[in-house]
Amino acid sequence: FRRVLFRSDLVTFTVHRQDPELLATVYGNQPQPPAVANEKNHANNNPGSSSPPIPPMSEDDFTAWLTFLTDQLEAFFASFDSKTRPRLDFSPESLQAIGELIVNHPSGAEGLLRDHDLFSDLYSYVGEVFHRNLGSQFFFPKDENDPAFGQPSIRDASGTTLSLPQLVIETASRRDPGFILETFERIRDGWILSPTDDQE
Repeated sequence: FRRVLFRSDLVTFTVHRQDPELLATVYGNQPQPPAVANEKNHANNNPGSSSPPIPPMSEDDFTAWLTFLTDQLEAFFASFDSKTRPRLDFSPESLQAIGELIVNHPSGAEGLLRDHDLFSDLYSYVGEVFHRNLGSQFFFPKDENDPAFGQPSIRDASGTTLSLPQLVIETASRRDPGFILETFERIRDGWILSPTDDQE
């Protein structure tokens, strides 16, 4: 097996086997790890990504977000009328519908960051799908050296940590509605493991 680091502004994936398609997607024809983003100044130092930087939230804000997550999602569902509401049933397949909502936002990734309520609704729903279907736990990275520092994140039993806001912004930047579902499937199938796991 070969381990390959997939680093994207605020989220780090580690691929546990050769995956030419993923390498080509992330690094192009010459898979070289791009520069690591510096969380302290929130600069987008990753030349291979056009994703805008996401400012971190406080731990108190994270606690409040998690406390009212159910209420927030109910309000999100209520914002659609019966004719326009996508199929949002917390199934893995519904991540495709969320991806469509993300890429169809008229202002792209930067517009989503400004549309704070919708942005929060989207990554909250994504987190709940991972939680219900993979058993992932909500997590708040406190280490400033963590690529997901200050971001509402999910962590699975293997130790994989994913920034939920970054999954949404990366989807918008790539304009790939299947990106979140693909990430879900890679975790489910054991392709993405914690960067701290020992190499084989």
